Order: sequence, then structure tokens, then C-alpha cells
Amino acid sequence: MNQMSWCPPQLPECGPPGGLAGLEQCWNDVAAVEALLIKIINDILARDPNAFGQVGALKGVIDGSIAPPGAVGELIAFGTGAPGQAPDVAFPADTVASVALTTMGTLPAGDWNIQAWLVSSVPIDAIQLDNVPTTNLALTAAQENALIPPGMGWMGVAMGVTSTGTVTTENPAISTIVSFYRGAGPVAIILRTIVDSDVAAGVLGLGFLARRMR
Repeated sequence: MNQMSWCPPQLPECGPPGGLAGLEQCWNDVAAVEALLIKIINDILARDPNAFGQVGALKGVIDGSIAPPGAVGELIAFGTGAPGQAPDVAFPADTVASVALTTMGTLPAGDWNIQAWLVSSVPIDAIQLDNVPTTNLALTAAQENALIPPGMGWMGVAMGVTSTGTVTTENPAISTIVSFYRGAGPVAIILRTIVDSDVAAGVLGLGFLARRMR
């Protein structure tokens, strides 16, 4: 059975020393090897664009401006209550565990640093903000964490109640969370707010900000 063998590109021999003819042949041989290597690399990239990892310089900004989509420094922001955004979260007076899920938007694939926050229109005794997409408060912490999208860090904060159970009224209530998303695909940003105790009916304004790191 005939077997095909492949020989790797060889360094060109520049011919006998001296003379322009030998130098020209050497130059042509080097150009031929370079063209062959370029073709091999392009063929590999055509089959797998990520075969060599990050190709070329990392694109981004260094002057504090907002980078274009896909570049390091890209900024994505969502909010409630503004035109084209989700409405503020309304809650009744003296509620017990009023739960709302708010879809802020979609975050593209990449490596993102995340901040989210909420502000209440009335004083709040106990409030929680996180990214667990469920209204079922009977789940365990492990069950809730399993619902968080892959690649996204848990982000949550509770305020208004101390470790000893003492209630402290916040006026207005402001909660801030910091997290990340490192994923290969787009992910929906869903924030959950839990109002455990309040003194009057009101609304919660939510905000979300993400900056691309890679």
C-alpha cells in the first residue's frame, strides 16, 4: 500500500556564495516558505478560528471613553423607569416577602465586571437584591445557586436587619452588588428584589452596569 508522507518546509539553501544569482534564488526560496506557512496557518484558522487563542493585539481604549461593542472597555447599562427600559418595581405597604423578578437586558459573551443597585422611594426595614431567577423563597441556598447562569458569579446583598435581628430603617434604602460574568454565550440579566418589611407602599428603581474586561 502506498503511503503519503509530508516533509516540513526546509530552510532554503542560498546557492554558492557570491553572486547576485544565488542571493536572488535565496530570496525566492524564503518567500516560497513564508507563503506556505501562511497558507497552513490560514487553513487551520478556517477550521478553528480559536486554534491559536487570542490573535493579534487586544483591542480596547485607554482614555476613559466607552469602547465600541466587542472591545475591551465596552460599557453596557440597564435601568428601570426610563423610556425603553423595564418599569420600576412596585410593592404594597407592610408586605411580607414581596418578590419581583426584573429582566434588565442581555449581556453578550465575554469577561465582564458587573455592578447593580437599587433605590427605594420609601424607607425600608429589610430588603434584598440578587440575581437568582426564582420567586420560590422555599428553596435552599444550594438550590438557588444552581439556578444562576453558568459563568456568572453570585451577586446579592441584604440590608436593614443586623446579625442580631435588630431592624434598622434605611431612608432611602440603597443596595449595591458587585459581581462578574465570564461566559462563551449571551446571558439574560434578571435581578430579584425581595422586600421583607416596609413602612409604606412604594417603588424600587433598579440599575445594572457592566464593563468588558476581555
